Amino acid sequence: MGECRELWCGEWPRLQREYLTALMAPTGAARDLEVLVATLRKEAEQFSPKRRETLEKIVAKIAASVTVPAFLRRLSQDPAFANRLRGLGQGDTEEGFCPEATAPAEIQLTRLLRRRVRRVRKLRKTLMRRESDRTLHRLRIAFKKLRYLMEESRELADPVRSARALKLLKEIQDLLGEYHDLTVERPMLRSWCRRACNAKEKKVVQKVRRKMKRRRKELRSAIEKRLSDFDRSRQLFEEYFYLEPSVECGKKSQGVS
Repeated sequence: MGECRELWCGEWPRLQREYLTALMAPTGAARDLEVLVATLRKEAEQFSPKRRETLEKIVAKIAASVTVPAFLRRLSQDPAFANRLRGLGQGDTEEGFCPEATAPAEIQLTRLLRRRVRRVRKLRKTLMRRESDRTLHRLRIAFKKLRYLMEESRELADPVRSARALKLLKEIQDLLGEYHDLTVERPMLRSWCRRACNAKEKKVVQKVRRKMKRRRKELRSAIEKRLSDFDRSRQLFEEYFYLEPSVECGKKSQGVS
């Protein structure tokens, strides 16, 4: 909805975005814990039997602290959360449609695609000037939005070009996603261990965190390589959609560059 906000002139889309933001925020912590548990279980398979047993105990403690179904049940009993949930989708969805909303789908999709590509390239330049986890996180979200748009509208694109573009975007998004998970998991694991781990468990956790740090470094190199591939694929994304002559004429008449 945020990407299509220029098509709406009323209050309905703003309220829906607020509802969605409020609904998504509290579920993020539960999701992060679930990912941490999955990561630790995978790490446990590579440890010696003794360390594996210790790490499995840690995993059991973390897993017992929160489960997504139980977390969602608690949320559903929260009056504020329930009110936001009821408000989602309410109201007049056609309130305040802007004239641009009646343009052909190809034009709308091309506008969205170009805007999302510009967003990715802007963040890419920011990352080249100053590397930071925050910028990588924002870049991950920008790539996710770009990929989902292209997946949902692939019928309007050249099949070969679509396959190439989506393959590249998926590889970049997967790398950025794993990097983000590790970025969140390392401090979370340290904080949790300080509260609930004994001396023996802390040593095992420190080993896991060192492995996470090395993996983050490997991922950063892989991300840079794939981002360089994206930089060289400018034409692939600029000419992604088919535009029939009639659509091109309509596009020019509406003043779209």
